[in-house]
This record gives sequence, structure tokens and C-alpha cells, in this order.
Amino acid sequence: MLEHVTRFQRQAGLIEWSRERLEGCGLSPGTASILHVAALLEEDTAITVRHARSFGLTRSEDLAAFLPQWDLEEAEHAVALRRLLEGRVYVAPRPGSASISRRRRLLARIPAHPVALLPQTAFVFCVLGVAAEYVATVMYSELAKQVQPAVAGLLRSIARQEARHFAFFMAAARDRSERMGPVSGAVARRALAAMWDPIGVPTLGPAI
Repeated sequence: MLEHVTRFQRQAGLIEWSRERLEGCGLSPGTASILHVAALLEEDTAITVRHARSFGLTRSEDLAAFLPQWDLEEAEHAVALRRLLEGRVYVAPRPGSASISRRRRLLARIPAHPVALLPQTAFVFCVLGVAAEYVATVMYSELAKQVQPAVAGLLRSIARQEARHFAFFMAAARDRSERMGPVSGAVARRALAAMWDPIGVPTLGPAI
């Protein structure tokens, strides 16, 4: 078992949070709007996991072990955030799936088996995961400084878990980096750009 898989599995598990502790907590409309988008992004992880399977990325031992648990943990983040936002008045950004280009939607239907055979495909996927988890970690950490203690505790718990996801993707990308040639790496990047949408784009559109 690869070291970064063992390290992730040792710390894996759903965050602990209490519905009762979140009741009555104040939250500004602006913060609520940000957390609404965050919940959408957490839910979009399920789409990303399905895409990863279609690309054959679960043939890799580390991604096969990581992706199902990642999906569960991100889904629990969304459940907690949805509970926090219940009954609040704020501006909810409207989903923008219709804005995704027709070319991209059509290409997404093409079997991706040739792309999956490129080891660089998993590398690019992991690099994009690094970026997404870094942004999530920073966002939750900063928001935790601006809210009441009970909400801050939830956001810090999510941030810590996002940081562990970041560490996994970073280690997985580094593990693959030595095998990435410039030509096949460029092919993998272009293929992913054409047929796969990063977290959030399927729901909110590319403007996110």
C-alpha cells in the first residue's frame, strides 16, 4: 500500500458536528451565500468521482482507495452546510449548467478509454484536485474567523479534512510526476479540458 494512501486511510472518517449546536447561530447573508456555493461544490464531488471512474482512474491503487471515501466525506460537508443554511434569507446563486458549452457536453459522451490509458491523465486529475482542495481549505479557514464559535467549529473541521484531501492529491500528483513526459502530458491536459469539468462547473457553469 502506498504511503499517502495509508496516511489518508488512517485519518479518514466523517466530520463530527451537531445539528443542535448550529441552531440559532447568526450568519450574515453574505457568508450564507458563500456557504451555499460551498455546499454546491461539495455535492459536485460525486460528479467528479463518476467522471474519474469513466476515465478509468480507479485502476490506480491509490485513487481506487481514495475516491469513494472522498465522496462520502465531501457529501457530509454538504449535509452539514445545508443544515446550517436552513431557514436563512440570502441570495442563492442560480445553477448555471445550461451555460456549459454544447461541445463539452457532447465530448463528455465519448468513451474515454484511450485517455485513461495515459498515466498523465491521473496526474492532471490530481493536480486539479490539489487546486480545488487548497481553495476550499483557505476559504473555510478564513470564514471560520468571521462567524460564531459553533459555526467556526464546523468550518474548521471541514477545513482540516479538506487539508487532508489536499495532502493526498499533492502526494498522488508528486508520485506520478516523474512519469509525465511533455507530449503525452499535453494530450492528457487537453483531453481533460475537453471532456471533464472541474468541481462546481457542472452545477454553476464555467463562470465560477
